[in-house]
Amino acid sequence: MPHYAELSKTPIWDSFESQQLLKLLRVWLDSRREGAMVPYRSDLDPVALGRAGLMPDLWLVESDDKGGFFYRLAGENINQVFGQSLRGKHISEVYTDEALAEVLGRWGEMLANSFGFHTRGTVIAAREVHGERLVLPLCDDNGAVRYLIGATDYELGGSYSYERAQRVAQRWAQSAYFRVQDVSLNDPPFSELSGE
Repeated sequence: MPHYAELSKTPIWDSFESQQLLKLLRVWLDSRREGAMVPYRSDLDPVALGRAGLMPDLWLVESDDKGGFFYRLAGENINQVFGQSLRGKHISEVYTDEALAEVLGRWGEMLANSFGFHTRGTVIAAREVHGERLVLPLCDDNGAVRYLIGATDYELGGSYSYERAQRVAQRWAQSAYFRVQDVSLNDPPFSELSGE
C-alpha cells in the first residue's frame, strides 16, 4: 500500500467535516445493487446528486487501458480551482509530473482494491489548495471497477481564505483509504440525512 495513506481503522465518516461528502457517500450507497460491493456507474442517479447539491463539487474519472485516467465530468467549482474545464482531459494534461505520480498511485490502488479514499488538508489540484475530498469506486456495465467519482469541498463550510486554509491544514491534515464493504446505510450518520 502506498506510503501516503493507510487503511482507516475507524468508521470513515467519523473524520468527515464536510456534510457534502457525507451526502455523496449516501447517494453512492443508495446506488449499490443488492449484494454488490461497488455501484455500477449506470445506477448512479444524477438527479439524486443534483438534489443533494453535489454537482458543482463533483468529478468523475475513467481509467484507460494504459493505467491512466481521463475526466468524464467536472463540476464548476472543480473547473474553477483548476482554471480550465477538465471534461475529456487526460490527467497527464492536468497535473505536474510529481502530482501525477501520486494521483496515479492512489487511484490505481483504489481500482485494484475497490477502496474509497478520504483526505482533509492540502488536496492535489492545479495549485496548492486546502479542503476535504472523498473518492469512491464505480463499476462499468461488465462489473469491472473502472471509474472513480469524487467530491471536493474547497471551502469546508465557509469562505476560502489563505489563513483559514492554513489552520485547516494544520488541524485536519489526514488521508486514509477505507473498505467500501465496511460502509452501509445502516451506519449511524445516514439516519441524520434521511429525507434528503
